[in-house]
Amino acid sequence: MPSGGSARRYSQAVFDIAREQDTLDQWRDDLQTIADVLGLPDVQTFMESPRVSEENKQLLLDQHLGSVAPLARNLAMILIRRNRSHLAQGILDGYLEMLDEERGVVAASITSAEPMDDDLQDQVRQMLNRQVGRELRLSVDVDPEIIGGFVARVGDRVLDGSTRSRLRNLRDWLRESAAST
Repeated sequence: MPSGGSARRYSQAVFDIAREQDTLDQWRDDLQTIADVLGLPDVQTFMESPRVSEENKQLLLDQHLGSVAPLARNLAMILIRRNRSHLAQGILDGYLEMLDEERGVVAASITSAEPMDDDLQDQVRQMLNRQVGRELRLSVDVDPEIIGGFVARVGDRVLDGSTRSRLRNLRDWLRESAAST
């Protein structure tokens, strides 16, 4: 859930509306679009400028949010009017967490030393699904510092199969062995 109370309240209100209207996926897509547009530095500067008229802000929103449902567009305009466009990403994050919880999905992240192709991602997802017993929403990052293998985080569980971790464990074992002789 986003750390800000305001973003949390907006996320909850949107989620309640989406559930009531059975438009959960549409809102997810619309919030992603809003967060993408309002997250652009130039757009944010433009929208938060007191020198720009509300009409011009509305025109820019209409231009960039054409595919977004009217209610979602209204949310974007409310954020602009209240100088809270910076909350868009937090609202999306909170909404996605609520959506995952509603659907029994667990967020998981994988960090690998090199980019993983789709086949390997599917294999890792299946392995993690078996261990967790729930559907996963997977995000994949690359960090060359782990040297090889991968580190998976599912909820509060960490599965560290990185080469860096294995080398560290080997080093510690060698130190302990040397100290005991």
